[in-house]
Amino acid sequence: MSPAAARGLTAMELRLFPVARVDAGAAYFAPGRAADVLARYRTWIDRAPDELSTAVRTLRARTRRASRRPSAGGASWLSWR
Repeated sequence: MSPAAARGLTAMELRLFPVARVDAGAAYFAPGRAADVLARYRTWIDRAPDELSTAVRTLRARTRRASRRPSAGGASWLSWR
């Protein structure tokens, strides 16, 4: 049980604001590049506008197929207007 559920929180209302465009994406890097990637991210995010929301997550990826190695890296990007 989550801490919020334990305290009795069972519902939440959110107010949405119209936006002209939403961009979202993910980038994957080989584990051996983690230190360099995080150092570059820290430099980049220090200069980013306050309106930008980002997250960093480290994880261990399992191979989905023999032809796709998780250490190969990759990226995906979505944009809504």
